[in-house]
Amino acid sequence: MATTVQQCPLCQSLSPSLLLYISHLRLVHSQDPSFHVSCDIDGCCDVFRAFSSYNSHVYRRHRIALGLEKAEVPVIPPSSEPSNDSPMSSYGDEYPVRAVTYEEHCGISCEPESCVTKKPLPSRAHVTDMKTNAEFIMKLSEGRQLSQVALGDVIEGCRSICQQTVLRVQESVLSALEDAGINYSNHPGLDEALCSKLDPFEGMDSAYLREKFYREHFNYLEPKEIPFGEPFYTNQFSGPKRRKVQRNDFFYFVSLLDTLKALLSIVEIQAEVLNPHPADGNKLSDFCDGSIFKLHPLFSTDPNALQIIGYYDELEVVNPIGSYVSKHKLGCLFFILGNIRPRYRSTLKAINLVAVGKHEDICKYGMDTFMSPFVDDLKALFCDGIPITIGCETRTFFGGLLAFLADNLAAHAVGGFKESMSFALRICRSCMITTDQSQLCVTEDNCQLRCPETHFQQCRLLEGPLKSHYSTNFGINRYSVLEDVPGFSVATSLPHDIMHDLFEGVVPYEMKCLISHCVQQKYFSVKLLNERIDSFDFICDKPSSLQEQPIRIRQSASQMLALCFNFPLIIGDKVPEGDKNWVSFLLLLRICSIAVSTTCTYDTIAYLRLLIEEKLTDFKQLYPEFRIIPKFHYMVHYPSQIEMFGPLIHSWTMRQESKLSFVKRASRRSNFKNVAKTVAKKHQLWQCYKVHSERPYLHTAFESSPKKTIYALQVEAEHVRREILTLFPTMNDGSMVEHPNWVKIHSSLYRKGVYLLLHYDPMSPEFGKVLDIVVVNDTVIFSFQVFSSEFFDTHFHSYVIKCTSAHVAMPMNVLPHYRPLYAKRTFICTDKQLYITLPLYY
Repeated sequence: MATTVQQCPLCQSLSPSLLLYISHLRLVHSQDPSFHVSCDIDGCCDVFRAFSSYNSHVYRRHRIALGLEKAEVPVIPPSSEPSNDSPMSSYGDEYPVRAVTYEEHCGISCEPESCVTKKPLPSRAHVTDMKTNAEFIMKLSEGRQLSQVALGDVIEGCRSICQQTVLRVQESVLSALEDAGINYSNHPGLDEALCSKLDPFEGMDSAYLREKFYREHFNYLEPKEIPFGEPFYTNQFSGPKRRKVQRNDFFYFVSLLDTLKALLSIVEIQAEVLNPHPADGNKLSDFCDGSIFKLHPLFSTDPNALQIIGYYDELEVVNPIGSYVSKHKLGCLFFILGNIRPRYRSTLKAINLVAVGKHEDICKYGMDTFMSPFVDDLKALFCDGIPITIGCETRTFFGGLLAFLADNLAAHAVGGFKESMSFALRICRSCMITTDQSQLCVTEDNCQLRCPETHFQQCRLLEGPLKSHYSTNFGINRYSVLEDVPGFSVATSLPHDIMHDLFEGVVPYEMKCLISHCVQQKYFSVKLLNERIDSFDFICDKPSSLQEQPIRIRQSASQMLALCFNFPLIIGDKVPEGDKNWVSFLLLLRICSIAVSTTCTYDTIAYLRLLIEEKLTDFKQLYPEFRIIPKFHYMVHYPSQIEMFGPLIHSWTMRQESKLSFVKRASRRSNFKNVAKTVAKKHQLWQCYKVHSERPYLHTAFESSPKKTIYALQVEAEHVRREILTLFPTMNDGSMVEHPNWVKIHSSLYRKGVYLLLHYDPMSPEFGKVLDIVVVNDTVIFSFQVFSSEFFDTHFHSYVIKCTSAHVAMPMNVLPHYRPLYAKRTFICTDKQLYITLPLYY
């Protein structure tokens, strides 16, 4: 066997093969500033001053010499004449690479034809699953957010390690065969198997090739480039180089129908669609329990119809106070499949991209132009449906737009309403109330609600000569393209968002008024309040300090949510009991508790209507110098919105805002030449990675600390052992169970010491403190010490709890609520009581 030895022109060392020679250059000389190598493979005389260029050249031009492809023609001896086509042929003789045989170097003679008869098989025969290698690349690029340069380095490193390892194994096997006197060339297939080369990333060297592989094997949905309008000419360059060039403005669209087909190919999504989840009795727990769903022309007759929930928002991907503000601002359109249960569709991978474009282009060409492809897909889905193969049967699924979520500004832009709510005559998209009337309105009964028929007639009047007059009088700018979606109307199906209305509007506004009142009454100072906020244990989403002069509260929605429910425990001891302003704030907390509840009853809706009426009345009396902002008025529509769409928390945009954070991070992984295209491609690649790498897709396995495996007999608590035997009768004391310190289920962290709600009674709920965690066959079982409620302290808006001697074990899936709770104390030194704030209402 003749093996070619490569001699390094830089250090004169010998490598027994071309692959090892390339690896030697990478490890020893790649960072050498005087790197200078000429290619002498098959007469090639190209010269390279960078290792990366030489490496790419060899893998691109000389794959046969590497053994990555079969030679279809006899090997021609290399020509001694340099190629005139080489851009650097003049350097060819300066550092020549002399090729000698390994046997010649060692003084061993062999027959020359032995080196010519070997024909290596393609490396694909040695790769068991190319998809596994592609998923590894996707995990690095999309899961770990590696740049293309870093990803290329990892691929080259992995390729080099694999090739060197395989080469060493081949040499060892060949040596062993020779020692045993076995001529491998006499055994068909053995010579090809032993002399083949391995390239685990064949066909995936560049981003283009990787995306091509994803399209062929992973159903990667590449965004389509859609022009906003007609091409136009613009100036390019300046001075004597100035010229006119044709260009166009584009946005990037992912077909709704194609995305739905990809989703419905997942078994778990099929199960969610084929098994609706309406609530029992008079409870409302999701969109499917609301009146909009029950009266919809499609959803009322087809329980398996696809429920599309749209979402639109805008984001600034650069510094919002920098010089490039608004230049790179994007408008993003997403959709969520409402058939998926709420706890599963709140994950980022359940929020699917539809379109993304530059905000200035959307404003220039119009929102309707941007939304038109989405609307066309919705029409096709409603009228024609999409065929999906389930098992051996092909079914046609129809669907429609159930609701469209957005913050107030985006909702008015999408719906065609006046976008300047603070200055418009009509400030609400749900009713015809004016700014002055909103200062007196405390209930929805005093409002003239918008309806689809009236809204259509008003839009028709905008087409006449008195458009400006009617636009001002009706609070409408245009007829929205969403009105063309069957069964949908912007007059009724643009629900209000409690995240922006309450936790970024009403709550900080009211809290600012309350703190100003308390400072004037000398109950406490802003400095003392900031000190207590800094020292209070918030567990997560710790609020920032407040500005003192003038008083300003600048918090995110999650920080405001944490601050408002813990505010009574933080500073309530400084406020006298019965203070009217304090009582009014506690009234707002009760409204917030209902707003974030995952289940509501019709009795709760009636109670909420009374609370809002009382709240608005009290605010006008206690703070007459402050105006009722539009977000205060939107509260009067919350009770009817629950009746139409279910619990308010399912129509807030907290999770969609998290998706926008992902979009912002993706935009910063590349240049800003075409941010919309970068974001669209990065998102689709990430979504492709999630679909093909995470199994199960929805029911994600829980995370936990390093588990200690013990025998069931070793579980100390007897009530835990009894619960294990009750749930798993076939287990015995010799069976193995897992014993972690913490578990994380659907982003909720449970560790020893947290509290969970065991039983809810408005007068005396029962809580449990987690003492131990046991996992049996992926079932999480908690050991609790039971805490009873002594009473509800209205001044601190919390339950006072007391430890009992009772212990109980319960699996996670039977608990009435999944949120981990924490027992806190007030800042009163003599107060040793434990308080639990329950941020929800049943």
